[in-house]
Amino acid sequence: SSHAERRLQELERDRRPVQRAADTLQEDLGRRSHDEESTTTRLLKREKAKMEQELKQARRLLEQSEDSREALAQQVEDMCGELLRMRNEKTVLQRAQMETSQLGAQLCGNHTEREGERGRLHGSDRSDLEKEVAELRAQLSRASVLGEVEELKRILECKEKERLHLSLQVKELSSNLAGREQQQLRMLDQLRDLQSRGQTDRREMEALLQESTRSRDELKTRAQEAVRQWRAKCKKLQKELEELQNDKFSQEARENKSSQTQLKVLSQQTEAARRELAEILGRLAQREEELHRKDVELSEAQQRQLSLQQEIQELKEASATQEQQTRHQATIQAQLREDNQRLREHVDAQAYRCKRDQDS
Repeated sequence: SSHAERRLQELERDRRPVQRAADTLQEDLGRRSHDEESTTTRLLKREKAKMEQELKQARRLLEQSEDSREALAQQVEDMCGELLRMRNEKTVLQRAQMETSQLGAQLCGNHTEREGERGRLHGSDRSDLEKEVAELRAQLSRASVLGEVEELKRILECKEKERLHLSLQVKELSSNLAGREQQQLRMLDQLRDLQSRGQTDRREMEALLQESTRSRDELKTRAQEAVRQWRAKCKKLQKELEELQNDKFSQEARENKSSQTQLKVLSQQTEAARRELAEILGRLAQREEELHRKDVELSEAQQRQLSLQQEIQELKEASATQEQQTRHQATIQAQLREDNQRLREHVDAQAYRCKRDQDS
């Protein structure tokens, strides 16, 4: 009876480290899930801020291009008005030149007529001739406008040169305006391409994030289920131990045989629990590998988008934290294996002592 009680106490002591390890494993899984969610949320916010900044910059460039195009259009309109004004001035100058030419021809005709009549005139018409001479002098003074006509011709030539120069400038500005419009169209195409690529990358990241979240939730659910089952089995074993302790006074005569049977059953249950725990740990490791692969894929997708050295450093720090947590998990698993090995050795030793006691 005392031997069975000691054996039950040893089993109880061996059970406690395993239960503590299971609790620690569940806490680590919950903490890691929270850290991964925080990291993913932070990266998504930064990616969104970067895309918004790029869109604002593209819109600002587009607005500047619109302002430049309006200024060029206003300048072209002003030059067209200047050309129209110069053409009107040219028309006025040509009209003045024609009037001056007609006036010169008229003066020449009058002078020829007067020379023909001069032979026919005599002394009695001298006063009339003097009047005509005075009139001719007045007309000659008016003919001084011929010099002004030459000046108008020179001005007209200058205006013509200015018109040609303005025409060249209008053509150049029109060409620049067309180039600006082409540049604006290219910028619009680049903006649409940037928005399309941003939406595609965002959808890919969201899909990877959903897949990673689903895998993590599935792993967490299975781990919680395994821990719950393990705790239920531990409670069951504890209940059986309590039942054995409560029945040891009333069933002392049959305790040796019953204790041996129960010890054997408990040993088998412990061995089965150990194997099941090993399988659970194996599945956890496999799920951890899948989660790690999903995390690597997510990191690769994010690295294609992030070009700043600070974000790369943060990803490296996150990776280092994951590796540290993985090493911590490996340490816990090694501790669990050591505890299971020690429990197996205790069970084997106890079974050997029980067998030896039976033989004796």
